[in-house]
Amino acid sequence: TFLDPRRMPAYYTVVDGETPKKRRGGGAAVFQQTNEGTVIRKNSSCHNYKVHIKESSDIAEHCIVYSMSDGKDKDYRKKCGHLHGIVCENCHVLASTLTDIQTKATTANFATTDDRDEVAYMINFSKLAIESWQCHIIRCVNQDQARIDVLQLLDNDTILVINDWAMKIIPQKYRKSQADWYGKRGISWHISVVYYRINKATHWQAFIHIIQSCSQDSYVVVAIMQDVLATLKSECPQINNVYFRQDNAGCYHSAHTILSCPAD
Repeated sequence: TFLDPRRMPAYYTVVDGETPKKRRGGGAAVFQQTNEGTVIRKNSSCHNYKVHIKESSDIAEHCIVYSMSDGKDKDYRKKCGHLHGIVCENCHVLASTLTDIQTKATTANFATTDDRDEVAYMINFSKLAIESWQCHIIRCVNQDQARIDVLQLLDNDTILVINDWAMKIIPQKYRKSQADWYGKRGISWHISVVYYRINKATHWQAFIHIIQSCSQDSYVVVAIMQDVLATLKSECPQINNVYFRQDNAGCYHSAHTILSCPAD
């Protein structure tokens, strides 16, 4: 989905911070014209921004190479072979709307200094959250490109395995206590989704490992990976190359896990 609910409170906080209720002062219509712009921008940003991001784009906000380049470190910088002369209307509306909100918050009348500081902090924090959310979307698209590249390289003897730990289940209780939840008690589920290609058609197969009790460390992960590969090798003897993809959990990136997967 293109809608990330974790960042949505920032939009509502900005809109709520514009209302007279938070300000408790005069000038009720001071933020009236920016409310509509913020809500419109929320809807367009949630559903359209991700699909417009490309590796190469004439719009600076949509160009992965330009957006991901570090202006201070040349080792993490890459020059674009084109100019960024096109302006995205939605991205421009977002930047200008947030700037207008900040400006009007500084010039508005407040009943007390505490009210002014509260609104200023809320708007600044929400603006940073929205901008960070956009950066997160760009990084997600850039990282997901690696998965797309691997899928295009799949052949009859190459597969892609995506690993992840699912949510734990505590079936003995209707409601989980905090001690059970944070104490990591319960049944662990590990999901392995395998992508492979037969006659140029991509297929997938899921492996679910249910473990009564484990610490979800690298030793368990290696055992699961070995079981998945052994099963696949018995079913498809022609498999010779395997790509693994997982999140940044320590159990997947520890020395034991990496050394257990030698590369040719």
